[in-house]
Amino acid sequence: MTSAQGITFEPRPSAALTRFLALIVLAGALAPWPTSLPLGVRACLSLGALAFGAWRVARYRQPPLRAVQWLPGGAWLAVDRHGVPFAAEPRHARVVGEWVFLRLLWHRGHASLALGPDNMNADTLRILRIRLGPG
Repeated sequence: MTSAQGITFEPRPSAALTRFLALIVLAGALAPWPTSLPLGVRACLSLGALAFGAWRVARYRQPPLRAVQWLPGGAWLAVDRHGVPFAAEPRHARVVGEWVFLRLLWHRGHASLALGPDNMNADTLRILRIRLGPG
């Protein structure tokens, strides 16, 4: 029997989740309009929701990690967007259908990753789902 191999992946923003976030931002921007608030207040609320939503979507599209590696011994290694490697610790992992939601913690911060079929290699995602799935 061979030992388990490590998994290396480069998380990219999901196009499906980006579209979903944009839809939520649009709904938030339209929410003040059917109310009885004054026109100026409705416009300010809509513009504020659009600005904040656009900022959050832009932050989502720039992930803090360039690569993540799950080593054979069980340790995790992450590489930030500047190319600096460091040890990371998985705090939470959930497998939902074809998606894996992973939260990593390290000494300088944390990252939440949504890994799915549209932003990750299918074989790597399958192996990750099997290893992180219910025991």
